[in-house]
Amino acid sequence: MEIRRTKPMKGNKHNCNCVSDLFDTYKDSDAYVLGTGTSLSGFKWDLLNGKFTIALNDAVKAEGFNPTHHIFSDIQIWKRYLMMNLDPVTAMVCQRKARDQLIRSEHCKFKDQIFHFNKVGQVNQMDHMGVDSFFVSRTIATGGICLAWKLGAKRIFLLGVDGYKLDNAYYHDGTSKKNERRKERILEFNRIEQDRHRWWQKDMDDLKQFFIKKNMFLGPYPNNGIYNLSEMSTIDVWEKVPMKEVIGNDCFC
Repeated sequence: MEIRRTKPMKGNKHNCNCVSDLFDTYKDSDAYVLGTGTSLSGFKWDLLNGKFTIALNDAVKAEGFNPTHHIFSDIQIWKRYLMMNLDPVTAMVCQRKARDQLIRSEHCKFKDQIFHFNKVGQVNQMDHMGVDSFFVSRTIATGGICLAWKLGAKRIFLLGVDGYKLDNAYYHDGTSKKNERRKERILEFNRIEQDRHRWWQKDMDDLKQFFIKKNMFLGPYPNNGIYNLSEMSTIDVWEKVPMKEVIGNDCFC
């Protein structure tokens, strides 16, 4: 079933767009937050077109995928997305400085689709730093969850948020990061967990405790909650649910 906005996307004055312009635009919808982990190797990305989707970082570049939202946090990577032909349905969400860089560029063709958020490094700061604040410390996945929450999601499904690399592959397309100098340990099924992934788990746990205090996203499946559809993910803060049970049996090539 196609999910439609419950409110229009208000962005049309790109000098002042902020993420609060998008609040509750998908109230009571299911949200799909997609990373680029190897668990999505062979995934049929186009199955989620027409649904409430949030692409984390380079997930927006997955072939055939037209997410409703794209979020990135690192300011310095704005040039990765400058020359994209961003689909008209997609709202790009980033920090203000990155948004300003994109808007200043004569090459950017989607200026009215860019919205900024304020990054906070501690989860409880979201209650004190304004409605546009998202908790992003060491993984953009927490920012994706915060975006889904503030846009009104009833349930949030994480895909490709793995917390490991598989053999030499880090991404769903089989590629790997370059020049990495991180502590690693080998887990079962040839998974390699890096030191950064343990910090991701900590950030996710902090976010879960934040929601518990607010009596939100408490689950269990299939009720209102946050669910990890990556079966082998090292991030076990959220209840794991088989991807095929949510997306369908034909979700992989």
